[in-house]
Amino acid sequence: MSKLESLRIAIIHEWFVNYSGSERVVEQILNLFPHADLFALVDFLEDSHRGYIHNKQVTTTFIQ
Repeated sequence: MSKLESLRIAIIHEWFVNYSGSERVVEQILNLFPHADLFALVDFLEDSHRGYIHNKQVTTTFIQ
């Protein structure tokens, strides 16, 4: 196991609603850290659009 794989990594994003600029950045970060946990204010992505986040579960806030 590499040192990076042993780290607990969290990616925090404002919201998952569509696929545009900042979501492309999240996609690239997930390519580097595929084991990272995802957190966001809300997650309204349709199942058919979840590929870029590796179909990961997103932990959301009470607002959702």
